[in-house]
Amino acid sequence: MSRPARSALRGLGLLELLLAVVVLAIFLGSLALTSSSMLRMSVASDVRSKAQELGATTLLAILDDLRVSGRLAPFPYLFVDGAADAPFDAHDHAPAVEHASAGDPDFGPNREIVFLHPADDDRDGAPDFDADGGLVWGAREISYVLVTESDGVNALERRLDGRTERVLARHVERVLFDDYESSGFEVPLGSIRARLWFRVPDGAGGFLRHQVEATVGLRNGRSES
Repeated sequence: MSRPARSALRGLGLLELLLAVVVLAIFLGSLALTSSSMLRMSVASDVRSKAQELGATTLLAILDDLRVSGRLAPFPYLFVDGAADAPFDAHDHAPAVEHASAGDPDFGPNREIVFLHPADDDRDGAPDFDADGGLVWGAREISYVLVTESDGVNALERRLDGRTERVLARHVERVLFDDYESSGFEVPLGSIRARLWFRVPDGAGGFLRHQVEATVGLRNGRSES
């Protein structure tokens, strides 16, 4: 084989090698982008599932709590952003820090609640009744309030007589309890509507919004004096 022919073959082999390298680089880059995209989608899916689970379990706990409460003037008592008036000033607290901005779906004041449970002095798991067949109400006041913890995260607390019993959920941006009057007569008489807005961190400096709501009828569903 002549020298020019051998040179041409070597040139052709080098060109094929360069093309193969370019194709491989494009393939690897595409694979990296696809993997990164799939990872982001997986993380977003995990955060969404976490937010949905947090919302569902928190709302269920609240509904179970309210379902056994009732209307006994002046209960349930609703107050805005921690500003509880006498005789409910034991539930007064500093308002939670608002992270949302005007125009955001979770922007606005918080409306918190104080309510009673029926008494169960004999601890049989059933409410007590008086001689006339009326419910006997317990003396301890239960409340749900939104506060900002030391790390800057908003938390929904369940309190007894104004003292924290437990933290029900963190990353709650806003809470809104409504009755017949505060809702503009949207909520049925003798019921309470609970609405919660969450901001769950996504691990990348952002967050995912999630909102849940439900309406529950109170045990007696009517005012008592």
